Amino acid sequence: MDKCMDKMELAYQPTVRFKLITKITDKDGHHPVKLRLTYLRKNFDRTTGIAASELEWDIGASRIRGKKRKDDNILLEAMERKAKNLILNYQLAGRRFIPLKILDEILGDNTIVTSNGNVFEFYLEVINDLKTAGKIKTAESFKYSLSLLKKFHPKGLDFTQIDFSFLDKFRTFLLATHSLNGASVVLRALRSIYNKALAYGKFKPEEYPFKKLSIKSQPTRKRAIRKEEMVCIAEKDIDYGTRLWHSRNYFIFSYLTQGMNFKDIVELRWVDIVDNKITYRRSKTGDLFFIAINDKIKQLLGRYQDEFRSEDGFIFPILKANLSPTQKADRLKKRLSQVNKDLKEIANLCKIDSPQSISFYVARHSYATALKKLGYSTSIISDAMGHSDERTTQIYLASFDNSVFEEANAKLL
Repeated sequence: MDKCMDKMELAYQPTVRFKLITKITDKDGHHPVKLRLTYLRKNFDRTTGIAASELEWDIGASRIRGKKRKDDNILLEAMERKAKNLILNYQLAGRRFIPLKILDEILGDNTIVTSNGNVFEFYLEVINDLKTAGKIKTAESFKYSLSLLKKFHPKGLDFTQIDFSFLDKFRTFLLATHSLNGASVVLRALRSIYNKALAYGKFKPEEYPFKKLSIKSQPTRKRAIRKEEMVCIAEKDIDYGTRLWHSRNYFIFSYLTQGMNFKDIVELRWVDIVDNKITYRRSKTGDLFFIAINDKIKQLLGRYQDEFRSEDGFIFPILKANLSPTQKADRLKKRLSQVNKDLKEIANLCKIDSPQSISFYVARHSYATALKKLGYSTSIISDAMGHSDERTTQIYLASFDNSVFEEANAKLL
């Protein structure tokens, strides 16, 4: 019993360690090193101003390898000592423990600085922080949430004004013009802002308002195409080197690489191929994947090794190494939009039903469905696609399950 209590107490003790954030990459291919404070099973990160490559980073020691990085390691050790001493002093003095304030004292308040509980101002500061971190898509989502919140409540808004009544009315306001999923995205952004301000100790709520609010979403219709339709797209005679030709290649490459998403495909570099395997981290989850290069993948990659080889080391000629995070996000958005238009044109050429519903993401759904038809379990498909929950995989396979029922029902009589 005492051992169990010790483990429980240990789980609730604040701890610090350094973490290499591989989701963010600078122009030199380095990733920021952040100080991670874990308290009450929640993680709080703050940048240290130090960066390293994955090869340099020693996960076990939470330090950077190499004599040339000795000074950086000295700084990390100093930060770690300061953090541990500060935590101990807080505990001995019985002071209220606010994780982000602790990080401010250790590293300086170098991200978000807010002197009051103004919701709109805090939104803007978080949005700027996200842009600095290269999380442009999330920043845009938060910006949209803020614009709707201002329409609903044009006057200044303080965090203490956000209670269940306010949220319930805001949700009703959103549902008048948005789908359930659209309203859910906006409300989740507001909840994230609220939680961050709460963690910074900007205010003390009488009651947590989101506890009572139900933020629901509904599964969107997923589309997968049949194997023979995928073969038609792969083998369709398209003029070599044209935009349509490239778009087809990206789509087939996704299908052959376990449904790799567009962002991860365009960020692939030739150095990511080691021992006949493609190694990459999925940008959405940070999970590490190793994909064996079979003959079909090798043939597709061969088209980009010489004539279309990028000077910046990218496998596919879409990005440039010197782009800022905003420029990069803009390039990805525009190119993906064009690829989706091209895929609809190719679907027309292959006489695929409902060509307007074809998009780049169809490759990912088609891969999942193909595995299911080959007899693989949902758990294996879930692992292959990097899903943290099999329920997500089930959504991908919903159309497949329906086709099975339809086929079985047709044979009943």
